[in-house]
Amino acid sequence: MISLCLLMFFMSLVVVVKQSFHLFMVVLGLDLMALSLSVMCFDVFSFSIMSSMGLAVMFLCLGVCEACLGLSLLVKVVRVVGVSKSAVFFSCYS
Repeated sequence: MISLCLLMFFMSLVVVVKQSFHLFMVVLGLDLMALSLSVMCFDVFSFSIMSSMGLAVMFLCLGVCEACLGLSLLVKVVRVVGVSKSAVFFSCYS
């Protein structure tokens, strides 16, 4: 299970690096990173004293909250700037 999580993490890292000009793909890649790390932590801690359903619910709630905030921030930035290319955002501040 941990090897699958590491594979997901590195695949999302490749997505973030290769698709760095598309803000939506970067947000999705970061969300996949957070999901894979959460699953990996749950898998590692499942054999200890923290093996409860509450931990799984906490990870699920934090994941949903993070995805909701990332998507709302993306929508807000696209509405203000008008484009979803991240090169435009970086050129505005240089």
